[in-house]
Amino acid sequence: MGSLPTSASRSGLRRSSPGLRGVARLETPVILIGGAALLGWALDVSALKGLSASFSPVKPSVALAFVLAGVSVALLRPRDAPAWRRRAGRALAAAVALIGALTVGEYLFGWNLGIDELLFDDPQTEDLPRRMGANVGLVLVGLALLLLDVEIARRVHWAEVFALATGLNALLALAGYLYGVQSLETGISDVPMAHHSIVAFLLLAAAVLGARPDRGVMTVVTSEGAGGIMVRRALPFAIAAPIAAGWLTQEAVEQDIVIHELGHAVFVISLVVATGTGIVAVGGALTRYESERQREYLKFRGLLESAPDGIVIADAQGRIELVNRQTESQFGYRRAELIGRPVEALVPAWAQAKHSGLCAGYRASPRAR
Repeated sequence: MGSLPTSASRSGLRRSSPGLRGVARLETPVILIGGAALLGWALDVSALKGLSASFSPVKPSVALAFVLAGVSVALLRPRDAPAWRRRAGRALAAAVALIGALTVGEYLFGWNLGIDELLFDDPQTEDLPRRMGANVGLVLVGLALLLLDVEIARRVHWAEVFALATGLNALLALAGYLYGVQSLETGISDVPMAHHSIVAFLLLAAAVLGARPDRGVMTVVTSEGAGGIMVRRALPFAIAAPIAAGWLTQEAVEQDIVIHELGHAVFVISLVVATGTGIVAVGGALTRYESERQREYLKFRGLLESAPDGIVIADAQGRIELVNRQTESQFGYRRAELIGRPVEALVPAWAQAKHSGLCAGYRASPRAR
């Protein structure tokens, strides 16, 4: 008989999905975006500042903040990072939040600190900068990194709240571009967020969340179980479908493809089609996942039942979870009688105390012996 007192923690639901392990590396393109924009200002190349001359450029202060934020993520990601590395990462995060807060203060309080011209002269800088979207995003990112490991309540961290707010702020700016509105923050921000900045903020939000993939909402997103698969497949549809449906409807009305009165109907139908497609895709993924698990389980049971010796599998508390037919033959118990009982039920009375001690030692330090 082989007795294997192993953990039954269902660790498969907690391990990070291999396909999502690169999420925590998304700070690299953010650093490149910020560095390219700074190079564009240094060389006066419009394409590097803002994709093209017709798009809003990334301001030098925002570009610098992107570089600092990206480096901060890289420094703070390892949980066992040395103290100097954590202090450096938090210092950079504080600098990012400060750049954003001071620029927001310029607008709110009428200051003129010249933050945008600290690195390069910007002839388009106004006396009263009104670029709230990007700078509010910097404040949110900076706070998310500063409070990366600070809990609000049980299993809720400030970093998650600020990272999600950063992503929503960027999506707001993206929706403004798609719907032909200079800024959805009309009355607060007169200058729309640069295209570079939208991408960078979305990447930073994902990078901050990915820096701690084993906690909070990311435990569900990165899970290898059915819940993780459903979230990963459904979330893109949940984000993209309403935005795309609204944009397509607006384009159809503006191009006189449909009359304005039918616009709402077109929007609803588009949303239904997109949502239905997403549900079918998620259902297909879950079906494939369950089929694969069933095949693996049947393969495992086949190997277990074909073994010439009795095999007993117990959980971390030493209670029997699974036995094969050889165990039934050797001990004279039916399978249903053994499931849930302590494994010592199969050990002679004179050896039970010693066996319990050996099992406790194994649970304290599980390894091959």
